[in-house]
Amino acid sequence: MINNILKSRLQCQTTNKGFTLVEVLIALFIGSLIFGVLYASFFQIIKSKEI
Repeated sequence: MINNILKSRLQCQTTNKGFTLVEVLIALFIGSLIFGVLYASFFQIIKSKEI
């Protein structure tokens, strides 16, 4: 009986798969920062080579 209760609690805790909305938004924010920096640095390099 106690063994079954422990198994059901473990199954409930491990069935939460996937990401929460907050985690997705944080990942998008960090990704956009990285791409923004790469975009700006790329065009800064291109601009400096033109001169």
